[in-house]
Amino acid sequence: MVKNKKKARTKKEKIKEIFTISKKGKEKIIEKKGIEEIPVSKKGQIDHQNKVLRNFLIGIGVFIIILVVFILSIKSLSNFEYKNLEFEMVNEYNILFYKTTLSFFLPETNKNVKHSFFLRKDPRKLEEIPFNGEFVLLNNVVLNSTEDFICDGDGTISIGNLLNLQVSGMKIFRDPNLSCSDQGLYTFLNILPGNETKIEQFGYSCYNLYVNNCEILDVTERIMVETLIELQRIIDED
Repeated sequence: MVKNKKKARTKKEKIKEIFTISKKGKEKIIEKKGIEEIPVSKKGQIDHQNKVLRNFLIGIGVFIIILVVFILSIKSLSNFEYKNLEFEMVNEYNILFYKTTLSFFLPETNKNVKHSFFLRKDPRKLEEIPFNGEFVLLNNVVLNSTEDFICDGDGTISIGNLLNLQVSGMKIFRDPNLSCSDQGLYTFLNILPGNETKIEQFGYSCYNLYVNNCEILDVTERIMVETLIELQRIIDED
């Protein structure tokens, strides 16, 4: 036996309709009255609808919060601070760079100029390269090398990165006739092959940069980061 469905609860309301008809060029107003049954929402049904609406709005809010947190998380992963230097991870020509920007005062223009430096290696991981000694930066830097490190072009990039530091006002040049200055006239960087990629200080501002397995970018960017840290310290003191 099939049970009859429960009839929806309704309430009766009086209605009145007024409309105009035309007959033989004359208009006549007709008024009709009647009773209409209107469905009545139960209290539980209204509560249920309000609950559904509330849960929907809460769901939208939670989604927005998760989206914002996700965007901020991605941004925090691509931006980080390392020893008072602000780095941003950027992708150019399918190559990942670590960019940091410093502001230098140029006496010839009497203005502050911002300049960005791009590293191929993560500065946080470069800390794994041993640095035996204390870094002392002088305004003049002499580069020397016992051989040409081609290394699929990394040698040229490494020297170019170091020369790029001249925007700070430093003078960087190569002179095979110069060696470590006992008087501290310049910083001396000597790049040579070794069994381990590392940096060793052997004078007041003199350093051997040992390159193993063509890791010339690693060792030169290690000394470059030390230079940028020192430049930022000088900028902050000014």
